[in-house]
Amino acid sequence: MFRVFCLVFSVFLPVASLLAKINYSDLGFYRVAAISPQIAIGDPEVNMAAITQEAIAAVEKGASIVLFPELSTTGYTVQDGLLQSEMAARSNQAIYQFKEATRHLDAAFILGALYRSGDGRLYNVAFVIAKGEIQGAVPKTYLPNYHEFYECRWFTSGLDVEERVQDELLGSFHLGARQLFKLGSATSNAADALVFGVEICEDLWAPVKPSTQHALAGANVIFNLSASNELIGKDEKRKNLVVQQSEDTITAYVYASSGPTESVQDTVFGGDLIIAEAGSLLSRGELLTLEGGRLFADIDVNKIMNERVDNKSWGVTKKNAGYRIISLPFASHLEELHRSYSKYPFVPSDLTALDERARQIIKIQSTALARELKATRSKTAVVGISGGLDSTLALLVTVEAFNSLNLPLSQIYGITLPGMGTSEQTKTAAHELMKALGVTSQEISIVPAVKQHLKDIGHAIASIMDDREALQKPENRKFFDITYENAQARERTQILFDLSNKYQGLLVGTGDLSELCLGWCTFNGDHMASYSVNAGVPKTLVQHLIRWYSRKHPQLETILTNILSIEISPELIPPDSSGKIQSTESSVGPYVLNDFFIYHYLKNRFSSQKIFCLAKHVFGSGEKPDYSPQEIKTWLLKFFQRFYWSQFKRTTIPAGPKIGSVSISPRADLRFPNEASVDSLIKQIDRELAL
Repeated sequence: MFRVFCLVFSVFLPVASLLAKINYSDLGFYRVAAISPQIAIGDPEVNMAAITQEAIAAVEKGASIVLFPELSTTGYTVQDGLLQSEMAARSNQAIYQFKEATRHLDAAFILGALYRSGDGRLYNVAFVIAKGEIQGAVPKTYLPNYHEFYECRWFTSGLDVEERVQDELLGSFHLGARQLFKLGSATSNAADALVFGVEICEDLWAPVKPSTQHALAGANVIFNLSASNELIGKDEKRKNLVVQQSEDTITAYVYASSGPTESVQDTVFGGDLIIAEAGSLLSRGELLTLEGGRLFADIDVNKIMNERVDNKSWGVTKKNAGYRIISLPFASHLEELHRSYSKYPFVPSDLTALDERARQIIKIQSTALARELKATRSKTAVVGISGGLDSTLALLVTVEAFNSLNLPLSQIYGITLPGMGTSEQTKTAAHELMKALGVTSQEISIVPAVKQHLKDIGHAIASIMDDREALQKPENRKFFDITYENAQARERTQILFDLSNKYQGLLVGTGDLSELCLGWCTFNGDHMASYSVNAGVPKTLVQHLIRWYSRKHPQLETILTNILSIEISPELIPPDSSGKIQSTESSVGPYVLNDFFIYHYLKNRFSSQKIFCLAKHVFGSGEKPDYSPQEIKTWLLKFFQRFYWSQFKRTTIPAGPKIGSVSISPRADLRFPNEASVDSLIKQIDRELAL
């Protein structure tokens, strides 16, 4: 893994070059389009004119691959017209005209058409066309012949077809399902090239799908040309099928169906357009529009390939061999990224989803704590309450756990431990919260014990500890060092553990996932507890969980809103002469940035270069950017530095529940050595990123 981490750093490009326009395809992004054009049934010339116009417009919008529906050249509902030799000839002529009209474009087009072979077989095919040539033709494997569908009347299945075709008009191409098409950028890593396979409509509904075989052969994107009619409830089933197949195969799945300008004699086609990626719906078009539809998305092949590397069930699956791989004769170039990324990737943007997610998270936390209480036969719990975000959430979770076990809340001991930097605001908030919840509260000042301890170890600050004016002098602020801070954290933890012994209870930890990633905790201090309920919850999500809890418990809303408004601070150092308090984010960086870095580094396995580009895209765009490229660079470097240096703390963290897809438990998700060297790498990156 260390080699992987080093590789991540080594690919970081200079920020100066990243400020210029970049090719996002170098980072694994490719823009695709799914288009459902208006159809003139049985008129290939008219259809191809419309398709050509749509194709050119899609390329002008940056699409590298453009998908059209099944049999869009003739119309799916031409029915027995497909059997006329003249229809096949007209279709071929229209395909030829399209090839010539798009020869100058750097894009691939996937067109649905009929193809009549020289031996008298008629195939329902997808032509893959690029730079004026047919790169390959994929025949439909499964022909629906039930209910309103009767394709066996016209077509032959392409199940076992693998042959080289030499057509006088269309040229030379391979006809068969066992072929993939490869597209990269001029400079991208070959591992992040887009490799796509094609299946047609019913193929997706079959038990053994061609797309599964394509994926096992190396395809990371699947295109489906379809003619799917609308029935009550079918649209939801179809969407779920596409999304699920993208998850099962770890691919992007692009789907385009013919629309209601097909014949409505006995059924209506919806023109459904769907783009999914590895189990997530990226985009979906509007159904049943007579004007046709267009759908674009920037798919992330790098993310897909990283997920495959992570998924060892994928890796152990037998690779499907015997495929042809055709390299397309152009490179992808994407200058603008039309893909939205949340500033809060751990927090659902939809309020309904957030409500359900928050309920589920607190239920997981409280259930885990309840189970731990039962396992240790504990009837009481001790929680250190600072009046800050993390201890507030930990206390709320503890209350929920006690309620589920029908234990009296008075057996929860909330301990507030004011020190040298504790403000009246946070101390008051801590007492108000404990009183409102009905837990047993206790205040123990750590000041005398810490003063004595610092004196005992001969700390330089001991001689002026009782001189308030001296402590505020700028020249003496240097004495507020890491020893001074950690002495307070360890004193608090000692008291809390001793009280948990006294009350025969469990010490509930308060530290969150963001702090653990950044090492923002004192080793064997607040880093330690009997059970850490927040270990899987990042800071930005902590804030939203408390906000959600306040809405569900109006009697707590004022108190919790006040806690949410307090600046995040460890409150270990007294305010300076101007009254400025110690700020956590001025030391470790804004949590909104750190959580963004954590998510994309640990969840998506993105390189530092890609994380920088995405952060700039999300936080550095618009008239009033949240952060400049220089600020993003500074905090990203700080994040990697702190992440490496603090691994020894994560190696020894107490047990706690995994909440989402990102976890740093050494017993479950993160295997990383304490001794990994980072200094030379940080210096190298800093030189490369110098503005």
